[in-house]
Amino acid sequence: MVESKDNLLQLNVTRSLTCKIEEWLAFLKNVKKHSAHTAKAYVTDLFLFLQFIASHTGKMPDENMLVALEIKDFRSWLASRVNEHKSTSNARALSALKNFFRFLKKNYNVHNAAIFSVTIKKVNKPLPKALSVEKVMLVISSADIFADDWIAKRNKAILMLLYGVGLRISEALGLELKQIINRSLRKLASGSRVEGAHGTEDRSVFNIHEVSRTGALRQPAAEVEFTERSIAQGAINIIGKGNKESQVYLLPAVLNSVNEYVKNCPHNLESGPLFVGTRGGALNPSAFRAELKKIIRALNLPEYASPHSFRHSFATHLLARGGDIRVIQELLRHESISTTQNYTKVDSSNIISSYNAFHPRGKKSNS
Repeated sequence: MVESKDNLLQLNVTRSLTCKIEEWLAFLKNVKKHSAHTAKAYVTDLFLFLQFIASHTGKMPDENMLVALEIKDFRSWLASRVNEHKSTSNARALSALKNFFRFLKKNYNVHNAAIFSVTIKKVNKPLPKALSVEKVMLVISSADIFADDWIAKRNKAILMLLYGVGLRISEALGLELKQIINRSLRKLASGSRVEGAHGTEDRSVFNIHEVSRTGALRQPAAEVEFTERSIAQGAINIIGKGNKESQVYLLPAVLNSVNEYVKNCPHNLESGPLFVGTRGGALNPSAFRAELKKIIRALNLPEYASPHSFRHSFATHLLARGGDIRVIQELLRHESISTTQNYTKVDSSNIISSYNAFHPRGKKSNS
């Protein structure tokens, strides 16, 4: 019997297949470098598939059964999911299943060609939803109003990291103070002005254009400690998606916000996570989403606004201001340029207005 404590699922399969499932899970985490969330989703998909097959055939799943499955069996499984799962979930489940069968073929010569003939209609991923610059700045500037002093400063610092650096919420909440303390932050703590990459500044006003102007991009992180160059730029190393280490640049305004939070937080931040909850424990992403939702509703802003919306806004606003797509790819730490290209679709209105303004046949040029 296979038991997944994470998924709270139990499944009766042979001991041999159990070992292969456990090895596949280790492969996903350690070789493919999938996040814990992705690995959990893949294993859940496999468990649900094996549960269906056990019910469908009336037999305990084993390697011989997996080899003997036909296209109609896989299609029956997909059909059973239609009313209970979204199309995106079904696409991911099929991908997970194919991944598992590839693993079996490569490592154990357990092969079933039928699974690779199964396809489903291509799912069009929803385009990223970004907020306007004005709405982003309204949320950030209003963070002080809707919470107690130090919590408000914490929320603002997180929002600045999401919008000012393009971090994912998991990356921001995974930061530790030791990762972000550098010469610039120590000068702030002592009351001095911040020395940014372009001179001495003492500003809390954030300018998205500065990100594209400075262009301090990710460098391959050879070690966790700061180099002299990265200290001078206000750069930090983070562990991002797939447990990949990246270097990102902090603008002076972002450093200011983080420092204000650190100075006012009543809890000890010397070890453990940088961002904590009311009792001093690690801040849960759902708790921050609830804080953000309060602000969004109070300001009567779109309900779709989420922590990830600020990362989307970071990229969309850079693109709107003429940022190079490859530069934005580096800033977002996307492996594939095609992922970053989604933002070119979001900014189509800007492209149209530029066409109308500057093309010889554009509306404005003809007026």
